[in-house]
Amino acid sequence: MERHTYTINFWVSPSNARKNGTAPINATITLNGNRASFSSNKKVNPSDWDATRQRVKGTNETAKLINESLLQIKNKIYKKEVELLERGYILTADLLRDAYQDKIDAIQTKTLNQIYQEFLDSLNKVVGKGTSEATYYSYSRTF
Repeated sequence: MERHTYTINFWVSPSNARKNGTAPINATITLNGNRASFSSNKKVNPSDWDATRQRVKGTNETAKLINESLLQIKNKIYKKEVELLERGYILTADLLRDAYQDKIDAIQTKTLNQIYQEFLDSLNKVVGKGTSEATYYSYSRTF
């Protein structure tokens, strides 16, 4: 099993601050030197951001909630890494980001009925081109 080294960093760009003074918190996954960035969908005042700790300063309720969500983002990425490795994927930064954002169909759970329906749909497309209508009918009856 190949060893992967990656980091998840959060950063705030004060130049992207909105009119209300808040700036979006962005995340970057760096895996074997390749980077993939995405928005955490959280906003913070740049003066409240601790760049070295990559957390919101303070102990108020808002700071605690944002810091907790950043921790949840990291944890979800770690879980997606395990899922991808179990399914035999070769990890990349873009793949981890897409898995975090649930853009990868292969790791979304499908029911047996959904899989069988996809099979029937693909079989229906080749009826008359190597597959008989009777074969399709036979498979569709078992569904």
